Amino acid sequence: MAPTLEDGQRVTMLSGKTPQRFDIVVFKAKGPDGDRTISIIERVVGLPGENIEVRDGAVWVNGDRLQEPHASQANYADGPVTLGAEEYYVLGDNRAESYDSHSFGPVHEDDIRGVVRD
Repeated sequence: MAPTLEDGQRVTMLSGKTPQRFDIVVFKAKGPDGDRTISIIERVVGLPGENIEVRDGAVWVNGDRLQEPHASQANYADGPVTLGAEEYYVLGDNRAESYDSHSFGPVHEDDIRGVVRD
């Protein structure tokens, strides 16, 4: 995730912590090939019960534009999607290159392995 994390950088994560908006999380999901499960690391932008939409190069949460100084603008549209009680919407900071919720949908809390420690 640019500019937050660099390739090869090591991180420490905390398991059992409830993710908050802008936390970076490690979770398991089907890879782009759809055949195997991989670990992915992305930033939480949508919390359970929220309505998320990506439009005009930005993320909108419940109709309000999310201020994200750490992220590049999205070059795609997604949603609107209403997250379930145990779902999170995650996006990479480098939106043009990220394999994230705009590709595979919300992440269920059971698939989150941990929150990256600051």
